[in-house]
Amino acid sequence: MFLGPSLPIDQARAILPDAVYLPPAGQADIMSALRRWEPDIIALIDGTFLHTLAVWHKEILAALDRGVAVYGASSMGALRAVECAPFGMVGIGRIYELFADGTLTDDDEVALAHAGPDEGWRPLSEAMANVRATLAAAAADGVITADEHQRIVAAGKALYFPDRAWPAILAAAVDAGLEPEAAVRVRAFVAAHAVDQKRADARELLHTLAALGDDVPPTRTQGWTFHRSRPCKGLEWREVRVQRPAGAVSFETIARHVMLHRSGAAELMARASAREIQIMFAELLGIDATEQQTAHETARFRRRLGLRTDADLAAYLQRSDVTSWEFDALMHRLAVCRRVEDWLRVRRYRLGLSALLLDELRMTDEYAQWADRAARQELYAGDSGLQAGGGGDLPELLDTLVADQIDNTDWRPDCELSTWADEADFGDVYQLHAALSRARAVRRQLEELANGSDLRAILASITA
Repeated sequence: MFLGPSLPIDQARAILPDAVYLPPAGQADIMSALRRWEPDIIALIDGTFLHTLAVWHKEILAALDRGVAVYGASSMGALRAVECAPFGMVGIGRIYELFADGTLTDDDEVALAHAGPDEGWRPLSEAMANVRATLAAAAADGVITADEHQRIVAAGKALYFPDRAWPAILAAAVDAGLEPEAAVRVRAFVAAHAVDQKRADARELLHTLAALGDDVPPTRTQGWTFHRSRPCKGLEWREVRVQRPAGAVSFETIARHVMLHRSGAAELMARASAREIQIMFAELLGIDATEQQTAHETARFRRRLGLRTDADLAAYLQRSDVTSWEFDALMHRLAVCRRVEDWLRVRRYRLGLSALLLDELRMTDEYAQWADRAARQELYAGDSGLQAGGGGDLPELLDTLVADQIDNTDWRPDCELSTWADEADFGDVYQLHAALSRARAVRRQLEELANGSDLRAILASITA
Protein backbone atom coordinates (compact mmCIF):
# COMPACT_ATOMS: atom_id res chain seq x y z
CA MET A 1 0.00 0.00 0.00
CA PHE A 2 1.61 3.27 -1.17
CA LEU A 3 0.12 5.93 1.10
CA GLY A 4 1.05 9.46 2.11
CA PRO A 5 -0.93 12.70 2.57
CA SER A 6 -4.28 11.33 1.37
CA LEU A 7 -4.96 9.47 4.63
CA PRO A 8 -3.13 9.20 7.97
CA ILE A 9 -1.61 5.76 8.39
CA ASP A 10 -3.23 5.18 11.79
CA GLN A 11 -6.65 5.58 10.15
CA ALA A 12 -5.59 3.25 7.34
CA ARG A 13 -4.40 0.60 9.78
CA ALA A 14 -7.74 0.73 11.58
CA ILE A 15 -9.36 -0.44 8.33
CA LEU A 16 -6.66 -2.74 6.95
CA PRO A 17 -4.26 -3.67 9.78
CA ASP A 18 -2.27 -6.38 7.99
CA ALA A 19 -1.21 -4.37 4.96
CA VAL A 20 2.39 -3.28 4.37
CA TYR A 21 2.32 0.53 4.24
CA LEU A 22 4.96 2.21 2.10
CA PRO A 23 5.63 5.92 1.37
CA PRO A 24 4.25 7.59 -1.77
CA ALA A 25 5.47 5.70 -4.80
CA GLY A 26 8.15 7.05 -7.12
CA GLN A 27 9.78 5.51 -10.14
CA ALA A 28 11.02 1.94 -9.48
CA ASP A 29 9.17 1.64 -6.16
CA ILE A 30 6.55 -0.78 -7.49
CA MET A 31 9.31 -2.87 -9.09
CA SER A 32 11.16 -2.87 -5.76
CA ALA A 33 8.00 -3.87 -3.87
CA LEU A 34 7.36 -6.74 -6.29
CA ARG A 35 10.82 -8.09 -5.57
CA ARG A 36 10.89 -7.57 -1.82
CA TRP A 37 7.34 -8.51 -0.83
CA GLU A 38 6.02 -10.64 -3.74
CA PRO A 39 2.50 -9.32 -2.96
CA ASP A 40 -0.87 -10.57 -4.11
CA ILE A 41 -2.23 -6.99 -4.19
CA ILE A 42 -0.66 -3.61 -4.78
CA ALA A 43 -2.69 -0.55 -3.83
CA LEU A 44 -1.46 2.78 -5.16
CA ILE A 45 -2.92 5.88 -3.51
CA ASP A 46 -0.16 8.51 -3.28
CA GLY A 47 2.85 9.02 -5.48
CA THR A 48 5.77 11.42 -5.91
CA PHE A 49 6.29 13.79 -8.83
CA LEU A 50 7.88 17.14 -9.71
CA HIS A 51 11.24 16.83 -7.91
CA THR A 52 11.37 13.02 -8.28
CA LEU A 53 10.29 10.80 -11.15
CA ALA A 54 6.75 9.47 -10.91
CA VAL A 55 5.85 5.80 -10.76
CA TRP A 56 6.03 4.37 -14.26
CA HIS A 57 3.09 2.73 -16.05
CA LYS A 58 5.37 -0.12 -17.12
CA GLU A 59 5.86 -1.07 -13.47
CA ILE A 60 2.11 -1.47 -13.07
CA LEU A 61 1.92 -3.60 -16.22
CA ALA A 62 4.75 -5.77 -14.89
CA ALA A 63 2.80 -6.34 -11.68
CA LEU A 64 -0.39 -7.17 -13.58
CA ASP A 65 1.50 -9.55 -15.85
CA ARG A 66 2.82 -11.43 -12.82
CA GLY A 67 -0.69 -12.01 -11.53
CA VAL A 68 -0.70 -9.25 -8.93
CA ALA A 69 -4.02 -7.44 -8.48
CA VAL A 70 -3.46 -3.69 -8.74
CA TYR A 71 -5.84 -1.06 -7.34
CA GLY A 72 -5.66 2.73 -7.42
CA ALA A 73 -7.57 5.65 -5.93
CA SER A 74 -7.52 9.20 -4.62
CA SER A 75 -4.33 10.72 -6.03
CA MET A 76 -1.59 9.25 -8.22
CA GLY A 77 -3.46 5.97 -7.86
CA ALA A 78 -6.55 7.44 -9.54
CA LEU A 79 -4.49 8.84 -12.42
CA ARG A 80 -2.64 5.59 -13.08
CA ALA A 81 -5.83 3.55 -12.70
CA VAL A 82 -7.46 5.49 -15.54
CA GLU A 83 -4.39 5.09 -17.73
CA CYS A 84 -3.89 1.39 -16.95
CA ALA A 85 -7.54 0.32 -16.74
CA PRO A 86 -7.43 -1.37 -20.19
CA PHE A 87 -4.74 -3.70 -18.81
CA GLY A 88 -6.57 -4.57 -15.59
CA MET A 89 -5.76 -1.95 -12.96
CA VAL A 90 -8.87 -1.28 -10.88
CA GLY A 91 -9.85 2.29 -10.05
CA ILE A 92 -11.85 3.14 -6.92
CA GLY A 93 -13.61 6.31 -5.81
CA ARG A 94 -15.15 9.52 -7.06
CA ILE A 95 -11.91 11.14 -8.24
CA TYR A 96 -11.14 8.09 -10.37
CA GLU A 97 -14.61 8.28 -11.88
CA LEU A 98 -14.23 11.98 -12.74
CA PHE A 99 -10.94 11.31 -14.54
CA ALA A 100 -12.33 8.20 -16.21
CA ASP A 101 -15.32 10.04 -17.74
CA GLY A 102 -13.23 13.04 -18.77
CA THR A 103 -14.69 15.54 -16.32
CA LEU A 104 -11.20 16.03 -14.89
CA THR A 105 -8.14 15.92 -17.12
CA ASP A 106 -5.27 17.76 -15.38
CA ASP A 107 -2.83 16.04 -13.03
CA ASP A 108 -2.77 19.13 -10.79
CA GLU A 109 -6.33 18.29 -9.65
CA VAL A 110 -4.84 15.84 -7.14
CA ALA A 111 -1.47 17.52 -6.57
CA LEU A 112 -0.62 19.19 -3.28
CA ALA A 113 2.31 20.22 -1.11
CA HIS A 114 2.87 18.15 2.00
CA ALA A 115 5.23 17.59 4.90
CA GLY A 116 7.62 14.66 5.11
CA PRO A 117 7.31 11.25 6.79
CA ASP A 118 8.36 12.62 10.18
CA GLU A 119 5.18 14.69 10.19
CA GLY A 120 2.98 11.98 8.73
CA TRP A 121 2.91 13.45 5.22
CA ARG A 122 0.63 16.24 6.53
CA PRO A 123 -0.95 18.23 3.64
CA LEU A 124 0.30 21.82 3.34
CA SER A 125 -2.03 22.86 0.51
CA GLU A 126 -5.47 21.92 -0.78
CA ALA A 127 -5.96 19.57 -3.71
CA MET A 128 -8.09 21.09 -6.46
CA ALA A 129 -10.28 17.97 -6.46
CA ASN A 130 -11.10 18.68 -2.81
CA VAL A 131 -11.79 22.35 -3.62
CA ARG A 132 -14.26 21.31 -6.30
CA ALA A 133 -15.99 18.78 -4.02
CA THR A 134 -16.32 21.31 -1.19
CA LEU A 135 -17.68 24.06 -3.45
CA ALA A 136 -20.12 21.63 -5.05
CA ALA A 137 -21.44 20.78 -1.57
CA ALA A 138 -21.69 24.48 -0.70
CA ALA A 139 -23.64 25.16 -3.88
CA ALA A 140 -25.94 22.20 -3.22
CA ASP A 141 -26.68 23.60 0.26
CA GLY A 142 -27.45 27.03 -1.17
CA VAL A 143 -24.44 28.69 0.46
CA ILE A 144 -23.24 30.09 -2.89
CA THR A 145 -24.82 30.74 -6.27
CA ALA A 146 -23.78 29.04 -9.49
CA ASP A 147 -21.90 32.18 -10.57
CA GLU A 148 -20.08 32.45 -7.25
CA HIS A 149 -19.24 28.75 -7.48
CA GLN A 150 -17.64 29.22 -10.89
CA ARG A 151 -15.70 32.33 -9.80
CA ILE A 152 -14.12 30.52 -6.84
CA VAL A 153 -13.32 27.40 -8.89
CA ALA A 154 -11.63 29.55 -11.53
CA ALA A 155 -9.64 31.42 -8.88
CA GLY A 156 -8.46 28.18 -7.29
CA LYS A 157 -7.54 26.62 -10.63
CA ALA A 158 -5.48 29.66 -11.58
CA LEU A 159 -3.21 29.24 -8.54
CA TYR A 160 -0.06 27.12 -8.63
CA PHE A 161 -0.91 23.90 -6.78
CA PRO A 162 1.38 24.47 -3.72
CA ASP A 163 -0.30 27.87 -3.19
CA ARG A 164 -3.82 26.45 -3.09
CA ALA A 165 -5.16 27.06 0.41
CA TRP A 166 -8.62 28.37 1.22
CA PRO A 167 -7.47 31.84 2.33
CA ALA A 168 -5.45 32.29 -0.89
CA ILE A 169 -8.25 30.87 -3.06
CA LEU A 170 -10.91 33.14 -1.59
CA ALA A 171 -8.63 36.18 -1.70
CA ALA A 172 -7.93 35.53 -5.38
CA ALA A 173 -11.65 35.11 -6.02
CA VAL A 174 -12.44 38.45 -4.33
CA ASP A 175 -9.73 40.11 -6.45
CA ALA A 176 -11.47 38.61 -9.49
CA GLY A 177 -14.85 40.14 -8.53
CA LEU A 178 -16.37 37.82 -5.92
CA GLU A 179 -18.37 39.72 -3.30
CA PRO A 180 -16.53 39.68 0.07
CA GLU A 181 -19.71 38.58 1.81
CA ALA A 182 -19.75 35.42 -0.37
CA ALA A 183 -16.16 34.71 0.65
CA VAL A 184 -17.21 34.97 4.30
CA ARG A 185 -20.01 32.45 3.74
CA VAL A 186 -17.66 30.01 2.01
CA ARG A 187 -15.04 30.38 4.74
CA ALA A 188 -17.62 29.43 7.38
CA PHE A 189 -18.81 26.46 5.30
CA VAL A 190 -15.27 25.21 4.81
CA ALA A 191 -14.58 25.38 8.55
CA ALA A 192 -17.59 23.19 9.30
CA HIS A 193 -18.19 21.07 6.21
CA ALA A 194 -15.05 20.88 4.02
CA VAL A 195 -15.06 17.80 1.80
CA ASP A 196 -11.82 15.79 1.64
CA GLN A 197 -12.58 13.72 -1.41
CA LYS A 198 -9.08 12.31 -1.59
CA ARG A 199 -9.35 10.97 1.94
CA ALA A 200 -12.83 9.56 1.28
CA ASP A 201 -11.59 7.74 -1.83
CA ALA A 202 -8.57 6.35 0.01
CA ARG A 203 -10.84 4.99 2.72
CA GLU A 204 -13.14 3.46 0.09
CA LEU A 205 -10.19 1.66 -1.45
CA LEU A 206 -9.12 0.28 1.92
CA HIS A 207 -12.63 -0.95 2.69
CA THR A 208 -12.78 -2.56 -0.77
CA LEU A 209 -9.56 -4.47 -0.10
CA ALA A 210 -10.67 -5.45 3.39
CA ALA A 211 -13.83 -6.97 1.92
CA LEU A 212 -11.81 -9.15 -0.46
CA GLY A 213 -10.50 -11.37 2.33
CA ASP A 214 -7.87 -13.95 1.45
CA ASP A 215 -9.28 -14.82 -1.99
CA VAL A 216 -7.74 -12.20 -4.29
CA PRO A 217 -8.23 -12.92 -8.00
CA PRO A 218 -5.80 -11.33 -10.47
CA THR A 219 -7.18 -8.24 -12.19
CA ARG A 220 -5.15 -8.54 -15.41
CA THR A 221 -7.25 -8.34 -18.56
CA GLN A 222 -6.67 -10.64 -21.53
CA GLY A 223 -5.51 -9.75 -25.01
CA TRP A 224 -2.19 -8.03 -24.34
CA THR A 225 1.41 -9.15 -23.95
CA PHE A 226 3.89 -7.58 -21.59
CA HIS A 227 7.17 -6.65 -23.29
CA ARG A 228 10.23 -6.02 -21.13
CA SER A 229 11.62 -3.22 -23.27
CA ARG A 230 15.18 -1.96 -22.91
CA PRO A 231 14.08 1.01 -20.76
CA CYS A 232 12.07 -1.38 -18.60
CA LYS A 233 15.05 -3.68 -18.12
CA GLY A 234 17.21 -0.66 -17.37
CA LEU A 235 14.78 0.51 -14.71
CA GLU A 236 14.59 -2.96 -13.19
CA TRP A 237 18.33 -3.52 -12.94
CA ARG A 238 19.60 0.00 -12.28
CA GLU A 239 17.06 1.74 -10.08
CA VAL A 240 15.35 -1.08 -8.21
CA ARG A 241 16.52 -1.07 -4.60
CA VAL A 242 16.80 -4.10 -2.35
CA GLN A 243 16.88 -4.18 1.42
CA ARG A 244 20.13 -5.46 2.93
CA PRO A 245 21.00 -5.57 6.67
CA ALA A 246 22.88 -2.28 6.36
CA GLY A 247 20.09 -0.55 4.42
CA ALA A 248 18.60 -0.23 0.94
CA VAL A 249 20.90 -0.35 -2.09
CA SER A 250 20.35 -0.46 -5.84
CA PHE A 251 21.48 -3.29 -8.08
CA GLU A 252 23.64 -0.85 -10.03
CA THR A 253 25.48 0.18 -6.87
CA ILE A 254 26.09 -3.48 -5.98
CA ALA A 255 27.47 -4.25 -9.45
CA ARG A 256 29.80 -1.27 -9.43
CA HIS A 257 31.08 -2.19 -5.98
CA VAL A 258 31.84 -5.73 -7.21
CA MET A 259 33.73 -4.47 -10.26
CA LEU A 260 35.92 -2.26 -8.08
CA HIS A 261 36.55 -4.64 -5.18
CA ARG A 262 36.10 -8.31 -6.10
CA SER A 263 39.14 -10.24 -7.30
CA GLY A 264 38.44 -11.70 -10.72
CA ALA A 265 35.43 -9.45 -11.33
CA ALA A 266 36.43 -8.89 -14.96
CA GLU A 267 36.43 -12.64 -15.61
CA LEU A 268 33.05 -12.88 -13.88
CA MET A 269 31.69 -10.21 -16.21
CA ALA A 270 33.19 -12.00 -19.20
CA ARG A 271 31.39 -15.23 -18.27
CA ALA A 272 28.15 -13.34 -17.87
CA SER A 273 28.63 -11.73 -21.28
CA ALA A 274 29.40 -15.11 -22.84
CA ARG A 275 26.17 -16.51 -21.42
CA GLU A 276 24.22 -13.60 -22.87
CA ILE A 277 25.82 -14.22 -26.26
CA GLN A 278 24.72 -17.86 -25.99
CA ILE A 279 21.15 -16.71 -25.35
CA MET A 280 21.22 -14.38 -28.35
CA PHE A 281 22.72 -17.14 -30.50
CA ALA A 282 19.99 -19.52 -29.35
CA GLU A 283 17.36 -17.02 -30.45
CA LEU A 284 18.96 -16.82 -33.90
CA LEU A 285 19.01 -20.62 -34.20
CA GLY A 286 15.54 -21.09 -32.74
CA ILE A 287 16.91 -23.10 -29.80
CA ASP A 288 14.78 -23.25 -26.68
CA ALA A 289 14.55 -25.45 -23.60
CA THR A 290 11.60 -27.57 -22.55
CA GLU A 291 10.12 -27.62 -19.06
CA GLN A 292 11.81 -30.98 -18.47
CA GLN A 293 15.21 -29.62 -19.54
CA THR A 294 14.72 -26.58 -17.32
CA ALA A 295 13.78 -28.79 -14.38
CA HIS A 296 16.91 -30.87 -14.99
CA GLU A 297 19.05 -27.71 -15.03
CA THR A 298 17.42 -26.56 -11.81
CA ALA A 299 18.28 -29.88 -10.15
CA ARG A 300 21.93 -29.51 -11.26
CA PHE A 301 22.09 -25.94 -9.97
CA ARG A 302 20.66 -26.91 -6.58
CA ARG A 303 23.12 -29.81 -6.32
CA ARG A 304 26.08 -27.52 -7.08
CA LEU A 305 25.06 -25.06 -4.38
CA GLY A 306 23.92 -27.66 -1.87
CA LEU A 307 20.28 -26.51 -1.90
CA ARG A 308 18.86 -29.87 -0.91
CA THR A 309 15.55 -28.83 0.62
CA ASP A 310 12.90 -26.28 -0.29
CA ALA A 311 13.91 -24.36 2.83
CA ASP A 312 17.50 -24.21 1.53
CA LEU A 313 16.24 -22.85 -1.77
CA ALA A 314 13.99 -20.28 -0.09
CA ALA A 315 16.90 -19.05 2.02
CA TYR A 316 19.09 -18.80 -1.08
CA LEU A 317 16.45 -16.75 -2.94
CA GLN A 318 16.08 -14.40 0.00
CA ARG A 319 19.78 -13.74 0.51
CA SER A 320 20.30 -13.40 -3.26
CA ASP A 321 17.45 -10.89 -3.73
CA VAL A 322 15.92 -13.15 -6.38
CA THR A 323 12.20 -13.67 -6.72
CA SER A 324 10.75 -17.10 -7.48
CA TRP A 325 9.79 -16.08 -11.03
CA GLU A 326 13.26 -14.60 -11.66
CA PHE A 327 14.84 -17.82 -10.45
CA ASP A 328 12.66 -19.85 -12.82
CA ALA A 329 13.62 -17.53 -15.68
CA LEU A 330 17.32 -17.86 -14.80
CA MET A 331 17.08 -21.65 -14.78
CA HIS A 332 15.40 -21.57 -18.17
CA ARG A 333 18.22 -19.39 -19.51
CA LEU A 334 20.80 -21.85 -18.15
CA ALA A 335 18.92 -24.71 -19.80
CA VAL A 336 18.97 -22.82 -23.11
CA CYS A 337 22.72 -22.27 -22.75
CA ARG A 338 23.14 -25.99 -22.09
CA ARG A 339 21.30 -26.76 -25.31
CA VAL A 340 23.60 -24.37 -27.20
CA GLU A 341 26.58 -26.22 -25.75
CA ASP A 342 25.03 -29.51 -26.88
CA TRP A 343 24.67 -28.03 -30.35
CA LEU A 344 28.34 -27.01 -30.28
CA ARG A 345 29.46 -30.51 -29.32
CA VAL A 346 27.58 -31.94 -32.28
CA ARG A 347 29.14 -29.34 -34.57
CA ARG A 348 32.62 -30.23 -33.26
CA TYR A 349 32.12 -34.00 -33.52
CA ARG A 350 35.52 -35.76 -33.50
CA LEU A 351 37.21 -32.46 -32.67
CA GLY A 352 35.90 -32.23 -29.13
CA LEU A 353 35.90 -29.26 -26.78
CA SER A 354 39.21 -30.01 -25.06
CA ALA A 355 41.09 -27.70 -27.40
CA LEU A 356 38.80 -24.85 -26.34
CA LEU A 357 39.51 -25.65 -22.69
CA LEU A 358 43.25 -25.53 -23.25
CA ASP A 359 42.91 -22.17 -24.99
CA GLU A 360 41.15 -20.82 -21.93
CA LEU A 361 44.02 -22.04 -19.76
CA ARG A 362 46.49 -20.31 -22.06
CA MET A 363 44.53 -17.07 -21.81
CA THR A 364 44.85 -17.13 -18.01
CA ASP A 365 48.47 -18.38 -18.15
CA GLU A 366 47.53 -21.56 -16.27
CA TYR A 367 48.31 -23.92 -19.11
CA ALA A 368 51.92 -24.65 -18.17
CA GLN A 369 51.21 -25.67 -14.59
CA TRP A 370 48.36 -27.98 -15.57
CA ALA A 371 50.28 -29.48 -18.48
CA ASP A 372 53.19 -30.26 -16.14
CA ARG A 373 50.87 -31.81 -13.56
CA ALA A 374 49.27 -34.00 -16.21
CA ALA A 375 52.70 -35.09 -17.46
CA ARG A 376 53.82 -36.01 -13.94
CA GLN A 377 50.67 -38.06 -13.43
CA GLU A 378 51.40 -39.91 -16.68
CA LEU A 379 54.87 -40.66 -15.37
CA TYR A 380 53.47 -42.26 -12.21
CA ALA A 381 50.71 -43.96 -14.21
CA GLY A 382 53.33 -45.50 -16.51
CA ASP A 383 55.25 -46.78 -13.51
CA SER A 384 52.09 -48.39 -12.20
CA GLY A 385 51.49 -50.22 -15.45
CA LEU A 386 48.53 -48.10 -16.54
CA GLN A 387 48.86 -46.81 -20.10
CA ALA A 388 47.13 -43.72 -21.44
CA GLY A 389 43.66 -44.42 -22.74
CA GLY A 390 43.11 -47.59 -20.74
CA GLY A 391 41.88 -48.28 -17.26
CA GLY A 392 43.28 -51.76 -16.80
CA ASP A 393 41.39 -54.63 -15.31
CA LEU A 394 40.41 -52.87 -12.10
CA PRO A 395 37.71 -54.30 -9.88
CA GLU A 396 36.53 -51.00 -8.42
CA LEU A 397 32.98 -50.01 -9.04
CA LEU A 398 32.39 -46.60 -10.58
CA ASP A 399 30.69 -45.30 -7.40
CA THR A 400 33.81 -46.13 -5.38
CA LEU A 401 36.04 -44.33 -7.87
CA VAL A 402 33.77 -41.30 -7.86
CA ALA A 403 33.76 -41.16 -4.05
CA ASP A 404 37.54 -41.42 -3.95
CA GLN A 405 37.97 -38.60 -6.49
CA ILE A 406 35.57 -36.36 -4.56
CA ASP A 407 37.40 -37.04 -1.30
CA ASN A 408 40.78 -36.11 -2.75
CA THR A 409 40.00 -33.27 -5.19
CA ASP A 410 37.59 -30.39 -5.78
CA TRP A 411 35.78 -32.35 -8.49
CA ARG A 412 32.01 -32.28 -7.93
CA PRO A 413 29.80 -33.65 -10.72
CA ASP A 414 26.37 -32.01 -10.68
CA CYS A 415 24.47 -34.51 -12.83
CA GLU A 416 24.47 -38.14 -13.95
CA LEU A 417 27.96 -39.36 -14.77
CA SER A 418 27.06 -40.30 -18.34
CA THR A 419 25.86 -36.75 -18.96
CA TRP A 420 28.87 -35.22 -17.23
CA ALA A 421 31.27 -37.42 -19.21
CA ASP A 422 29.70 -36.32 -22.47
CA GLU A 423 29.73 -32.63 -21.57
CA ALA A 424 33.34 -32.79 -20.28
CA ASP A 425 34.51 -34.36 -23.55
CA PHE A 426 35.32 -37.78 -22.10
CA GLY A 427 33.20 -39.38 -24.78
CA ASP A 428 31.33 -41.80 -22.54
CA VAL A 429 31.20 -43.11 -19.00
CA TYR A 430 33.71 -45.87 -19.80
CA GLN A 431 36.39 -43.30 -20.65
CA LEU A 432 35.55 -41.50 -17.43
CA HIS A 433 35.87 -44.79 -15.54
CA ALA A 434 39.30 -45.29 -17.05
CA ALA A 435 40.45 -41.79 -16.11
CA LEU A 436 39.16 -42.15 -12.54
CA SER A 437 40.90 -45.53 -12.25
CA ARG A 438 44.19 -44.02 -13.37
CA ALA A 439 43.87 -41.13 -10.93
CA ARG A 440 43.20 -43.48 -8.04
CA ALA A 441 46.06 -45.80 -9.02
CA VAL A 442 48.47 -42.87 -9.02
CA ARG A 443 47.28 -41.79 -5.59
CA ARG A 444 47.83 -45.32 -4.27
CA GLN A 445 51.31 -45.47 -5.69
CA LEU A 446 52.15 -42.11 -4.14
CA GLU A 447 50.90 -43.35 -0.80
CA GLU A 448 53.40 -46.19 -1.05
CA LEU A 449 56.19 -43.83 -2.10
CA ALA A 450 55.48 -41.31 0.61
CA ASN A 451 56.93 -43.43 3.45
CA GLY A 452 56.08 -40.85 6.01
CA SER A 453 56.62 -37.85 3.74
CA ASP A 454 54.01 -35.20 3.21
CA LEU A 455 51.65 -37.06 0.90
CA ARG A 456 49.45 -33.97 0.52
CA ALA A 457 52.33 -32.00 -0.97
CA ILE A 458 53.13 -34.80 -3.43
CA LEU A 459 49.51 -35.08 -4.50
CA ALA A 460 49.29 -31.30 -4.91
CA SER A 461 52.18 -31.36 -7.33
CA ILE A 462 50.15 -33.64 -9.60
CA THR A 463 46.45 -33.06 -9.12
CA ALA A 464 46.05 -29.98 -6.94
